[in-house]
Amino acid sequence: PSSLRIIEKEAFFHFIYLEEVVISEGIEVIGEKAFEGCYNLRKINLPASLRKIGKNSFNLCARLNEVIIPDGIKYITDYCFAGCENLSHVRLPENVERIGKNSFAGCTKLIKVDNIESAKEIDDSAFTECIIQT
Repeated sequence: PSSLRIIEKEAFFHFIYLEEVVISEGIEVIGEKAFEGCYNLRKINLPASLRKIGKNSFNLCARLNEVIIPDGIKYITDYCFAGCENLSHVRLPENVERIGKNSFAGCTKLIKVDNIESAKEIDDSAFTECIIQT
């Protein structure tokens, strides 16, 4: 519905049959662990209206391969995309301020991260096991 502003905590937690998600414009918050463990999720479209992505929101979405994070996001929360082992490309917002602890840890195919130089703070192990090429 157009009145929806928040995808609540654990809304699609371990929903293994989910393959693609288009989040409608107007959504401002994705709660903690909202899509954690959606192993077959391949594609996610995040709206420009998004202001917060909770911790672990896309943790263990093993088949996710590309993420474009909208400019309204200033902080990539802890473990947000950890364990997304097929993730190869991420576009961070140009105005990202902080990349949280283990945000992309275990993304073993992550080779390209756009706008990483914009981050003012990169927490411990944010890119552990990644093979980012500069």
